[in-house]
Amino acid sequence: MYKKIMQTLLLQVLFFQTACADNIPISEAKLQGFKVLYEALNVENITILDGIDEGDTYFLKLQYKKLTKQKILYAFIDKKSAKVYIGTRYEKDGTASVFPKTKRAKEKIKQGVFFTFGKGEKEIYMVTDPSCPYCKKFEKMTKGKLSNYTIHVIFQVFSFHKKSPAMVEWIMQGKDDNAKQARMEAVMVDGSKKYESLLSTKRSVAIEEQIAKGIKAAQMLEAMGAPMFYDKDFNRLSKESIINSTKTKKP
Repeated sequence: MYKKIMQTLLLQVLFFQTACADNIPISEAKLQGFKVLYEALNVENITILDGIDEGDTYFLKLQYKKLTKQKILYAFIDKKSAKVYIGTRYEKDGTASVFPKTKRAKEKIKQGVFFTFGKGEKEIYMVTDPSCPYCKKFEKMTKGKLSNYTIHVIFQVFSFHKKSPAMVEWIMQGKDDNAKQARMEAVMVDGSKKYESLLSTKRSVAIEEQIAKGIKAAQMLEAMGAPMFYDKDFNRLSKESIINSTKTKKP
């Protein structure tokens, strides 16, 4: 079913030389209106994340989600013909068009930060989930070795990790950022179960809202998994580059 829907959506790969454009952000209201105006976008599992007005064309960032699978797609709407193209657009030099980090995206990413720890010169954003085994493995490998970083933590709580909301709430009950970092380490590295007292309780409104912001931030970063890392300008960093930076160099 997933492949069938994707084949239906991928109407055409658009080869195109980008004209000089102002790249004007499209309002949230107008973006959501596109789902009504354009049949190709009026799909239950498609979310319009962001969009810019390039003059003759609307350039949109989409998320397609089905069960536990998710994918970032791009759409291009020709204003004159009202045709929608979902796929990859290529510039004259053969490179794929890159969706810019808009002011809206940057604001939503920053709003998705739960807490910040460390005082290192290198500033990074880390997308993680306290239940994720790969995230736990990363935390164990780098425990006490990230002093050269200032880390902004974004929790992307995956729906299939049922304990994660309680874990996040317990972590966020720390009195300050250092305490929150210590609690995150306790859960992800030391296997603390202290969060279990919150499993049967209703999440606070503040935590629910922050979890939603974290998910939105991950979408804007195009983080389709965890852990994932980004520099201060929100450019992707490899997990390996972070791990390698923690290794002691031989004289």
